[in-house]
Amino acid sequence: MIKFRPEQEEILNYKEGIMAVPSVPGSGKTFILTHLALKLSKEIDKNSKILILTYMNSAVENFYERLKTLDKNISNIEVKTIHKFCLDLIKENIDLFNISEDFALLDSESSRKLVEDLYKTWFNENKEKLRGFYKEYSLENEGDFYQSLKFCLLNFISRSKKFAVEVDKMRENAKEELILLAVDFYERYQELLNQDRTIDYDDILFKSYNLLNANKELCKKYSLIYSSLLEDESQDSNYLQSKIVQLINNQNLIKVGDSNQNITGSFTNSSPKIFKKFIKEAKIIKELRHSNRSSEKIIFLGNLFIKYTKLYHPTKEARNALSSPFIKSDLDKYPNSKIINYLKKDINEEFNFCVQKIKSFSQKFPEKNIGILAPRNKHLNILANLLKKENLDFEILSDFSQNNLETYQKLSDFLEFIDNPNNKKIFIKILEKHLLKSELSSENKEYIIKSDMKNIFSSSQSNDLNKHIYKLKLLLDFSINTKEKTLIYVSQNFYFDNIEQEIIENISLNLKTIFKLNPKWSYKNLVYELRKVENNKINYFNWGLSKKSHKNKKITLCTYHKSKGREWDFVYMLCLNEEFFPVFLHKEQQGEKNYLKDECRIPEALCYYELEKLLKGDFHKDYINSYKADKISESLRVIYVGITRAKEFLVISSNLENEGVFYYKLFKKLISKTEKLNIQTLDYASKPRKRDV
Repeated sequence: MIKFRPEQEEILNYKEGIMAVPSVPGSGKTFILTHLALKLSKEIDKNSKILILTYMNSAVENFYERLKTLDKNISNIEVKTIHKFCLDLIKENIDLFNISEDFALLDSESSRKLVEDLYKTWFNENKEKLRGFYKEYSLENEGDFYQSLKFCLLNFISRSKKFAVEVDKMRENAKEELILLAVDFYERYQELLNQDRTIDYDDILFKSYNLLNANKELCKKYSLIYSSLLEDESQDSNYLQSKIVQLINNQNLIKVGDSNQNITGSFTNSSPKIFKKFIKEAKIIKELRHSNRSSEKIIFLGNLFIKYTKLYHPTKEARNALSSPFIKSDLDKYPNSKIINYLKKDINEEFNFCVQKIKSFSQKFPEKNIGILAPRNKHLNILANLLKKENLDFEILSDFSQNNLETYQKLSDFLEFIDNPNNKKIFIKILEKHLLKSELSSENKEYIIKSDMKNIFSSSQSNDLNKHIYKLKLLLDFSINTKEKTLIYVSQNFYFDNIEQEIIENISLNLKTIFKLNPKWSYKNLVYELRKVENNKINYFNWGLSKKSHKNKKITLCTYHKSKGREWDFVYMLCLNEEFFPVFLHKEQQGEKNYLKDECRIPEALCYYELEKLLKGDFHKDYINSYKADKISESLRVIYVGITRAKEFLVISSNLENEGVFYYKLFKKLISKTEKLNIQTLDYASKPRKRDV
């Protein structure tokens, strides 16, 4: 029998209307949302459905697993990401869209390649105009400006689409030279997409919104299909997503979220303001304020960090970055909880010290799991190498699946062999690594090196080695078929397990789309793509696919952003430095170019400002400082997310490189407070008081 807390029971009593559920980390919002969806599904007629919208594929799988555990026969609840919902909407109503029926979805890697050629031409054509943005032109800075501007233009296109701004409207209103150039690039980019009958990731929402906004009957159709709409992680909703939800709901709408965990604004243009506005306007508000995840000390530290931010943060414009509700705790499950703060001289010393502490902790507490959080993906690779040297088993959470990549690597070895059947090094690698799974004897290796490959493949000996060689000969013979069929053949004949076969079958099914975008691709191109770590085009087509479980891995490496939605017994937060977590407006931030004129020293900020003017009308704003304050605010929420991932043990670490002292000093004081004060001394219902901090 499941026992619900009083605040959870109040949510389960919901019947109809607009309800906001502001929540705190570890409050069980996914748990209660699942039970609410199941309850509502029992009360609707047979022609209606319940729709749960979320923003991550992993969250979709999590919801379905929870629902199946509660009711195996559930059929009238759909769980989708907002992008999946809109992609289905496009396919179901393709005749209403001004796009080809055989349109292809442009993945991030294809987009990058398309942009490379387009941008190179565009940049060279506009070189003289672009030099006008320099304080004093220098060839030394041109390479940096070239890369930064490309990133800025792609963000400009993405942001324009996410705010539903058509390129024609941008052209009509653009006045600044940089914006005029950006609009020109946007037009050329869109023309290429149209020529190739492709849409990019942002078009999925952009085109769906435009159609829904212009077609009331279509909106009505979806509002009748879904009797209730439940949105999880509402703090991650952006302008366009919130508008789509508004158009398709039938006034039975529940949004659950935590504004303090909005950390995706830099990538998705989401804003905590959207969910906060929804809370203010909702007729029903039910808070989830109790957390069963963390110790009282860690909860208290999280609450103190919120109060410090609101009262004392040196950038006043960022003091609203974090807000109530504060976290409450009923029972402290971890009386031996510890929070420690370290300062090291540089990043290398910090990483090495971290790995030694992790090694010591894992030996002392073999039953507890560990999360190591770092600011960038490049840091994860450094940490991974250090952990390997200590023979510590770990997994990496990143934009790609580590398990998928292992399968891709294995498959790529066989495809490399097909592409180079006379290369003896590749041949020996296949035999040792994947078939014999041990080193060849010196006698066999010498035989292969000295023999002609034709003789090797025609050998009639019956030993184990030659059985494997014969299998490879059959593979070469079979490779005259299509690449799609060859991939399936490899998976079925060379010791790939069921999950690996499923991944390869999925790749094979989607090669048609890949070859449509890349008609000249050879086995060499496939090998290159399979072996890439990030922006892997093959991986794009395996979203949501079943993977080997990594749940038993004791140590997890991930970026702060990837840590959201997860929890560990022990969390190690690395690199709390101003380089990655900016603090002051007067200091230079990443992306700021001092060799450019003041008004465009952050090109992206100028683009943001022009879009805001277009949406809100002409207004005056210090857009440089506003942009920087937004980055500071998001970094504060990222730190808060890191703190609240920990259950029992928390380490907060900084180094002296690039001004690492600010956060070290801050957390030294806040941690000292957690040792002296009891969590219940905080008055949660009151406004922040200076004496509490």
